[in-house]
Amino acid sequence: MKNIFKTIITTSAIGSLSLAAYFKIAENACRNQMVNPDYLIILGYGLKDDKVADILQMRIDAAADFLKNNPDTVAIPTGGKTHPGQTLSEAQAIKNGLMDKGIPEERIILEDQAKTTVENFINCKSIILKRCTNINTERIAFMTSDFHVFRSSVICKQAGLDAVGLPAPSPEKDYKKNVIREFLVFPIMYIEKMKGNK
Repeated sequence: MKNIFKTIITTSAIGSLSLAAYFKIAENACRNQMVNPDYLIILGYGLKDDKVADILQMRIDAAADFLKNNPDTVAIPTGGKTHPGQTLSEAQAIKNGLMDKGIPEERIILEDQAKTTVENFINCKSIILKRCTNINTERIAFMTSDFHVFRSSVICKQAGLDAVGLPAPSPEKDYKKNVIREFLVFPIMYIEKMKGNK
C-alpha cells in the first residue's frame, strides 16, 4: 500500500511538472526577441556524417536573419564533435552556414568543445568574460529550436549565465515528438537536480 501511494504521488508530481513545462515551452517559444544584444549564442545540434540536419539548418537560418537585423551583435556558435566519426564540430557547421548567409567571419566566435548544453553555456560564458570587464552589463541572447527554449533557459541559469532565449522554428513533422520529449525530460531533469541538492 505504501508503494502504491508513493507511485501515485510520484506520478502526480511528474504529471504536474510536465504540464507546467509544456506551458513554459509554449510561452518561451513565443517570447519577443531581444533587440541589439551584445552576443547571440547559437546552440548546436548533432551532425550525422558531418551533415546539417533540418533542425539545425533552421536555427542557422533564424540566427542569420537575426544577425542581419542586429548588425552589432557578435555570434557565438557552440557545440563540439558529439557523434562518433564526426570530423566537423557543430559550431563550425553553424559558422559555415552563417557565412554562407552573408554574416562576416569577424562577427563570429567559435565555441567548439562543448558536448552538452550545460557545457555550451559554461564555455560561452568564459568566452564572453575574456572580452568584457563586467559580464552583468553585457546583453546576451541565445537561439535554439522553439520547443527547446525553456529547458535551455533553465540550464543557462544553472550555468550562471543571464541570457534571453530566442526561438527558431523547427520542422513541423517532428514538432509534436520534440515537445513530448521536452515534456518528459524536464521533470526528470528537475527530479535529478532535487536529488543532487539532498
